[in-house]
Amino acid sequence: MKKKNNFRKLTPESAWLHYVNIPVEDFLELCIEQVDEEPNDIHAMTVDEMCRRYAFKIIPGLDKKLYSLEELEYIAQMLAEYCHAFFAEISEDDPDHVYTEEELKLLDEIFNPGGKQNPT
Repeated sequence: MKKKNNFRKLTPESAWLHYVNIPVEDFLELCIEQVDEEPNDIHAMTVDEMCRRYAFKIIPGLDKKLYSLEELEYIAQMLAEYCHAFFAEISEDDPDHVYTEEELKLLDEIFNPGGKQNPT
């Protein structure tokens, strides 16, 4: 008898609460710090890549469960959707939000990985 997988029932919010459960800003900062500690890694990581890396490197050790590649990909997708929704909500809730210098540096690392200059 085949075991039924319920991982597809995960929503972005339920995945975040179960597997991460810290503020998005803290999660992204930890991901950036982790990349900085591994000098062989390319520093050009998007939010999606950070979530995928977290899903594949951290989640299997959280509850000692064996996950299929499909499950880890889906969890990573849900985590990324949660992060994107978080940033979209901030923009909608407070379009005049003034970012601190620390927030600007974090956003620059997230949305401008590797310090690439935007052509003007």
